[in-house]
Amino acid sequence: MIRKYFQIANFIDKVRWERDKSNQGFDNDLGINFYQKNLSNEVMLLTHWFCYITNRRMDYKRIWYIGGYVFSEMADKINFTNFNLLLNPNKNQSFVVVDDKNKNLKYTFKSFSLLNEDNLLVKNYNFPINGNVLFKSMYLPSDFKSIIYTYMLLESLDYTFGFYLKQSYEKSISDNSINLARVAFFYYLLSFYDIGQPDSKDIMDFSNFIKECKKRTKKVRHILMDNELFEDEFEIFVENKIKGKKRIWCILRDHLKWPELNDIFLDILKNNGFSQFSLINTIDTISQLELPGDVWNNKPIFWKCLLEDTKYSKYLESENFSIILREIYKKEKIKIGYPEQFDFTFSFINRMCEENNCDICLFNELLSKKTNFKKLCVNNHDKYCPVLMTYCGYLTNCQENCELLNVLKD
Repeated sequence: MIRKYFQIANFIDKVRWERDKSNQGFDNDLGINFYQKNLSNEVMLLTHWFCYITNRRMDYKRIWYIGGYVFSEMADKINFTNFNLLLNPNKNQSFVVVDDKNKNLKYTFKSFSLLNEDNLLVKNYNFPINGNVLFKSMYLPSDFKSIIYTYMLLESLDYTFGFYLKQSYEKSISDNSINLARVAFFYYLLSFYDIGQPDSKDIMDFSNFIKECKKRTKKVRHILMDNELFEDEFEIFVENKIKGKKRIWCILRDHLKWPELNDIFLDILKNNGFSQFSLINTIDTISQLELPGDVWNNKPIFWKCLLEDTKYSKYLESENFSIILREIYKKEKIKIGYPEQFDFTFSFINRMCEENNCDICLFNELLSKKTNFKKLCVNNHDKYCPVLMTYCGYLTNCQENCELLNVLKD
């Protein structure tokens, strides 16, 4: 039974990344609302990185639509020598400014460019035409610090963003395979290591703020240059590689699995001299992805149904099902599917479990519980699949020899 869970996750995950995205309302395939068209691959990838830096406890659409607008201009205008000027809130020309609505040392990200009427995604958030776009992340002081960290470390290494990513992969290859946790650690060092708990008062004294950031940069450079220290810090990272690392694993996942972003990512690696592409988009590499520790992924309401009558029911008291899945994956020697693919629960649980739609649930059908699943699955190859539309909101054509139905038959 456990193996069938992974098979179902494998099918839903494939649809997730290959589904019909024509109805999403973007003029690009990345789902990011760029401030203008024809940006370089590096700018687009860095925009994606900045969006994930701020991806905490906010509506994801607000991050990708509004944050994407501001961050794409930031990534386009800032280089690794002028960031001290363009990110200094005490300067007139800065992407970080005092929030006009809340001037008690509160800040917001602000675009330089003025919104034009063609940008419907931002306009729908009531920003005025010919006005600046503002984006305030939930944890702006630490997010701002992560962005400063990113630029400062790259400047100190004399690296472009793309070259750093290329080095991350090259230095994670051993015995003709990629250690993805090692790549994740390089990513972590770039923007998230030693972030602390800064607040708006820290930003106010910008010169001292920069001094503190420089100390951190020196520390990370030391880690990168000292092999023994690197291994010590990496061991600490591995011990906690899931807890608190959600954004890192999401970024890694998107680089490897988001088709349009993967094309950009591979092109950047190529342009920076990477050559061992045969090791990247392989199941051996991708199956190392960890399930991000999202609140939906940890909902007991889903896992209780799947595990309560199995030998793994003892794990139901756990607070982190990412760790459980990895253990089950190894013990069961799963051949089809891998833990990260259960990230479909982000869409599934709120539509199915939270709404008590157990009566049409494929997993209940699999568990031989009485359901009306067959009323949902109409098996009409001229139509979209109503099952995945209902479960996750994914549009995909009904398939002959459907993998989901085959799981039920086996």
